[in-house]
Amino acid sequence: MTVSDISAGQPQVPTRQGWPSPPDPGDLSRRIARRRTELRLSRAQVAARAKISLRYLEYLENFPSVPDPLTLRQLACERRRAP
Repeated sequence: MTVSDISAGQPQVPTRQGWPSPPDPGDLSRRIARRRTELRLSRAQVAARAKISLRYLEYLENFPSVPDPLTLRQLACERRRAP
């Protein structure tokens, strides 16, 4: 249990990746995941093509975050190259 689990006042349920599930992953996370599924690509395919780690892509899709501009550009460029 972490400090954030205690301070949130709600028990966090671990997800398949081992991270606690947040109440709302955020708009960017939903958009990244939705676009990946629209393109019918796996997380591993997107991570490899965008040159980011699979674990980081999983984090971006499941948690509210603020990735750096380079990461966003790599993801955006990757999505344009997809079939």
